[in-house]
Amino acid sequence: MSLLRFIGELATEEYRLDPADSLQETRDNTWLLESPEEERAELAVAEVVAAYETCVAALRVRFAEAGQATPAVFYVWHDEQAGQLRSSITSLPPDRLLFGATVRHVPLEQVVDDFLNAASFIAWSELELADAPVEDDEREYFVDVWHTFVA
Repeated sequence: MSLLRFIGELATEEYRLDPADSLQETRDNTWLLESPEEERAELAVAEVVAAYETCVAALRVRFAEAGQATPAVFYVWHDEQAGQLRSSITSLPPDRLLFGATVRHVPLEQVVDDFLNAASFIAWSELELADAPVEDDEREYFVDVWHTFVA
């Protein structure tokens, strides 16, 4: 399955850890993983979690062998709007991840389950206009993120 292969390949990617430029670090170190609905239907949460656990173990070995001095946090989230599972590595601590929403740290199983069971694509023609325009939306937005230290 391609999603599992892509997750495994994350352990071999080149990473840039630069605490002085966390925005560029995020741009360089973020991967977007997509999976057709048919493939997602065949995957179990445990399979995807196991692929990430194998990836994280390989990253820890790789960073240890390289003598990585900068702390590194590997994190995963489901981008609902894009329909993607995203992964990244940063030198930022988990409480300073660069999201435009409040970060809720959750188990990896929850992030994977959200991705695998997400609603499929909704066509523009199926969207409906709200009865009244929303002036000031005071709702708080959250992004569920799983993280672990790899260095």
